[in-house]
Amino acid sequence: MENTKKEYGRFQWFLFVILIPLVFTVTLAAIILSVAGVNVAGTAKEWVSGLTGSAQDKKAQTASQSAPGNDELKRAEIENKELAASVTTQKQEIKAMENDVLLKEKKIASLSKEVEDLKAQLKQTASVKTEQKDIAKLYEGMSANKAADILPLLGEDDAMKILGAMKDDQVTSILEKMTPENAALYTGKLADSEGGE
Repeated sequence: MENTKKEYGRFQWFLFVILIPLVFTVTLAAIILSVAGVNVAGTAKEWVSGLTGSAQDKKAQTASQSAPGNDELKRAEIENKELAASVTTQKQEIKAMENDVLLKEKKIASLSKEVEDLKAQLKQTASVKTEQKDIAKLYEGMSANKAADILPLLGEDDAMKILGAMKDDQVTSILEKMTPENAALYTGKLADSEGGE
């Protein structure tokens, strides 16, 4: 799978760094030379026929020499149409790539925001746990009798957070000092919270 990714990356690099700019440059140069009055189509055919040495190119060259103005003009028009179509296609490809880049940038921004939100939640959770530990230390410093009298006066959730942050032996001594009803209530809740984790 990693080889596939590397090959795809190399192909992509070749496509975007070499091939597309080369095609664009050749197309742009042909358009500029055509506007400047250079016979790009004729020059290209001569070059190709020189490389291949094909008889068809020689016949076309002979025919073009017999009627140079009309035939050359038609070829130039065809070449211009092909170049215009190529430019249009390349513009569409560039537009599609730009849209793809914009979508990826939006996705990156969304993921970055999500990471920041998760960091903020983690920081908030850490501060809440620190506060609970601080409050638990405060109750650990009290006598078991005082803590047993105060905890039932708090809301059940707050009392459970405090008891959950305390050491087991201190929770045991506080529960021993509570009324049987309160001790049973908090023992049941502690058992539920231990089972839920």
